[in-house]
Amino acid sequence: KIAGSEKEFVAMMNKKAEELKLGEHQFVNATGLNNEDLKGGQQVGGPKDENKMTARGMAKLAKHLINDYPEVLKTASTTKKEFRKGTSDQIDMTNWNWLLPGLIYGRKGVDGLKTGTTDYAGMCLTATAVQDGMRVITVVLHANGGGEGEHTSARFDETNKMLDYSFNNFKVKEVQKAGAKVKDPSTIAVDKGKEETVGLVTKDEVKLVVPKNGNEPKLTTKVTLKDKTLEAPVKKNTEVGEMAVSLKDGDNLGYLDGSQTEDIKVVTASDVEKANWFALSAQAVGSFFTGVGNYVADGVQGWFN
Repeated sequence: KIAGSEKEFVAMMNKKAEELKLGEHQFVNATGLNNEDLKGGQQVGGPKDENKMTARGMAKLAKHLINDYPEVLKTASTTKKEFRKGTSDQIDMTNWNWLLPGLIYGRKGVDGLKTGTTDYAGMCLTATAVQDGMRVITVVLHANGGGEGEHTSARFDETNKMLDYSFNNFKVKEVQKAGAKVKDPSTIAVDKGKEETVGLVTKDEVKLVVPKNGNEPKLTTKVTLKDKTLEAPVKKNTEVGEMAVSLKDGDNLGYLDGSQTEDIKVVTASDVEKANWFALSAQAVGSFFTGVGNYVADGVQGWFN
């Protein structure tokens, strides 16, 4: 309906996948089913073609979905629902994500996200859970167990192992408070102001995922300013650049998008009023004589060259 045909919608899917940098993928229809399951319906490619994505790609997609459309978790965490209630065709459904609290393998903190099963992909689960303020996303593909009859719980068992590992070994820690003084540079120049410079601070707090080893994390910071000088008047909390923050000893695991840093805004610490006309005149005169002095000094130096 949105694109005019399933073929055109698949083209939109591929374009979005490139925008989100999901990595290697292949989309052949909008349902996620195998083409041969569509019984000749609209599709891209041949009847045996499959939809394909990597586990990392699924995790990236889940992250974007949760960040951009957090309301999806309200739907994804619904354990039971009655469809067409009160009709002769009423269907009572239970969420296939049995890790949701209250279901068979219920686990506290799990609030999504999506199961999937095809012959090609096997039994899959992209799950997400929150504990102590840290959200974790896990992806399990083709968790079919070790033998007949063992596949039902495999995707939940493997997901639990990853969630246990994540929450037992890592935590979210505030490593720098909002309004903390920035170093190198600690100030930015102000033109035509009552003060020649203004201090710099962080706009927000900095939170990083750090190991639960009890050691205080050591940080590496790098500030990048938009401009070298501001023109008065300057308001407090004027955004002037960004600061990249990372663990000094590195993060061997790395972030999902491949980066190693958390970027936060750098802002001015206070107001700087514009200097009055007398002060500006004095500054101009001072600049003039400084220029004359430099000119004379250059001239005298030239006599001896």
